[in-house]
Amino acid sequence: TNDCVAGKKASCTIDAGAVAEGDLFYSFEIEDVAGRKVKSKEKKVVIDTVNPAITLDPSLTSSEVQTFERRLPLKLSLSENAELSYKNVGGTGREIILCKKCSTFNRGITFKEGQHNIIIKAKDPAGNMDEENLIFNINIA
Repeated sequence: TNDCVAGKKASCTIDAGAVAEGDLFYSFEIEDVAGRKVKSKEKKVVIDTVNPAITLDPSLTSSEVQTFERRLPLKLSLSENAELSYKNVGGTGREIILCKKCSTFNRGITFKEGQHNIIIKAKDPAGNMDEENLIFNINIA
């Protein structure tokens, strides 16, 4: 469209809200007062408004607080590739990255003895997120 305002250091905003999920390709053309035109290279923008969904393994979703020996057997799947991390709410508060671009995770994570409350977070490249809370006990026998 030609909805952009002319002038020095002019900017133009295009509403991509009506664009469906997926790839949006765009380019722009600039024309000076003498009629000379320059066209940009085509660029791609990924439109993604869908949050990744975390699905915990049923063995972790008991209504009662579970106790594990030394390690939490964290098993889950994601609806899309995402960065997966967790934060131990009662611990240091640091976010620990488990994987940068994964759709599944199945590994034991070592915790100190006692009760833990962690927030598991999945974040896709567009910044969409999902979080799951998990409370459990670790017993070191």
